[in-house]
Amino acid sequence: MSGALPGLMQDDFPLTLHHIRRRMGTSSPDASVLTLAQPGSVERATFTAVSERIDRLARALGRLGVEQGQRVATFAWNNQRHFELYFAIPCVGAVLHTLNIRLFEEQLTYIVNHAQDRVIFVDDSLVPVLEKLAPTFQTVEHYVVMGDGDSGSLPNVLRYEELMEEAGDGGFDYPQVDERQAAALCYTSGTTGNPKGVLYSHRSISLHSTATLIKDGLGLSRADRVLAVVPMFHANAWGLPHGAALAGADLLLPNQTEALRLSGQPTLAAATAVLATAGSRLVVKLGARGALCVDGGRRHQVGLPEVRPVDTTGAGDCFNAGLIAGLLRGLDLARATALGCAVGAASTQAAGGTASCPDLPAALALSQTATIRPLSA
Repeated sequence: MSGALPGLMQDDFPLTLHHIRRRMGTSSPDASVLTLAQPGSVERATFTAVSERIDRLARALGRLGVEQGQRVATFAWNNQRHFELYFAIPCVGAVLHTLNIRLFEEQLTYIVNHAQDRVIFVDDSLVPVLEKLAPTFQTVEHYVVMGDGDSGSLPNVLRYEELMEEAGDGGFDYPQVDERQAAALCYTSGTTGNPKGVLYSHRSISLHSTATLIKDGLGLSRADRVLAVVPMFHANAWGLPHGAALAGADLLLPNQTEALRLSGQPTLAAATAVLATAGSRLVVKLGARGALCVDGGRRHQVGLPEVRPVDTTGAGDCFNAGLIAGLLRGLDLARATALGCAVGAASTQAAGGTASCPDLPAALALSQTATIRPLSA
């Protein structure tokens, strides 16, 4: 047999985050990142503006002495600055290390020291958590505070926006990186012994981002608005920030959701009331099978915004659709759960099956007040 014949088409294009970063500014310049700054206030930046800030941030990282392969940590909510770090750090060849803000103190100490983080970017509202642990960190040289809040007792403090201002305008000459080079680092919660680190390569993130655009995946497109509910410190927010950037979809970031909850505001409802726009396609990723979107295929309208499960064949996914829709409308968890039962039951009955769920009559009554109706494909 003759030897294998090599292909000539697209067989040497490196799958790195450089491609997604460039695409943001060139293919989808008018798409936006929207951050819930505070209840009733949204900060908006186009992909063009965000791309320019990523270039500034890359220069700032160089001025801090960050080199390829070194770990740079974040201790932050879902917001635009965190999104900028998602790209600038890996694109200069360093490794983005997203610290879980909800871990025990001893676990955070172990993780930072094990990863040998050199710099930590921290949201100002989280400084009180981090300043207590700073003396236990062995390798951290700088703390970059994001926001105008107090830096507390953190040593070697720098300010994010001051670094961005000092970095100046203009493009950045990014280094070449190998697609198998580490781009991001996440640690487990340490349920069995110490937390374990997992390294994502540029290639793996690029492939996963592409998968979020597939119709049988999330089917993200530039017509979408993506509300990233899952934390950006948890498994790269399950790929939503990278996927939205690749697709050119608007990215909606709820920011300090825990603070909203503590202030008595319905967290998800408060964020969505500001961020979601009537008639927009909305994607919410929440829970193991809670990837929800609208339009295309068989769908259900549940109040506002319109929501449908990605897998329209499963009553479980229909339950998720009703549950999330209820939360979006400000229902408490019990009523939202009942609403989810109603949607799941209605889906089962529509498919000719037998519906069963706790307190089905009450759930169906609630479904009538919530205006659930099937929509044509």
